[in-house]
Parts: sequence; structure tokens; C-alpha cells
Amino acid sequence: MPDAALAPLLAKLFLLIRIISDYPEPAEAPTIHRLPQAELAAHACARPCILRAYYSRGGAIYIDETLDLAGDKYARSVLVHELVHYLQDLNGTHADQEACIRGPLLEREAYWVQDQYLRKVRGPMLSGLHYTNRFWRPCEDP
Repeated sequence: MPDAALAPLLAKLFLLIRIISDYPEPAEAPTIHRLPQAELAAHACARPCILRAYYSRGGAIYIDETLDLAGDKYARSVLVHELVHYLQDLNGTHADQEACIRGPLLEREAYWVQDQYLRKVRGPMLSGLHYTNRFWRPCEDP
């Protein structure tokens, strides 16, 4: 169950994601865990790393507790990115693809939606900040 204080924000973000991406709004919001950045890194990277948030399959989003989701549009875009992963999981997006293909496809879409969100709330000044500046490794033969 999501944090009740975040419910209005999540509803607004899911509506914007639906407009941007055509993903349907979910019947239930994910659980949001606000954690210190070092703890996020320990969970996701098993070592120090630069990480602000991540989605854990099954409906949990872990996000840096220092991000100002109420007042900072970029911070909200980080949450948008993870909400897209939640929707991808619920909808089985690219589930028929091999993991080495599926992963980059899911990330590319999440970054694209994040960029479109930033374009809507901040203008085109920072569009492409994430989506166009990523290197996607091809699958390698074993």
C-alpha cells in the first residue's frame, strides 16, 4: 500500500504517464520506500554507487529520502521513471524478449517518459537529458 501522503502526487503522476505513454492507470499504486542514498546503493548495487531510486519487481519503489518530491520537478521525474517501470511490470512490457534485449528496451522507455515529463513541466530546455545520452549495450553471445 502506498504512503497516504503520496497518494495525490502518485495519482497526478500516473495520469501524466497515461497521457505521455498510453499505459493505463493502475488499480493500486506501488509501495514507496524513502531511504538514505547509501542504503539504496547497498540494496541495488551491493557497493557505493550513484543511485537516486530503483524499482523492485513486485511493486516496490525505493527512492532517496533527500529528493523533494513535493517541490522539485526533477525529483518528481525520478519518481516518474520508476513508476514507468512499475507499469511495465504490471503490463508485461517486452516480457517476450530475452533479458539482454528487454532490459535496455524497458530503460529506454522509462527514460523517454521521464524526458517527456520534464519537457511538459520544465519546457524543452532539458529534454533528451536522459533518453538520448544513454549507451545501450547489445546482447553478447555466451
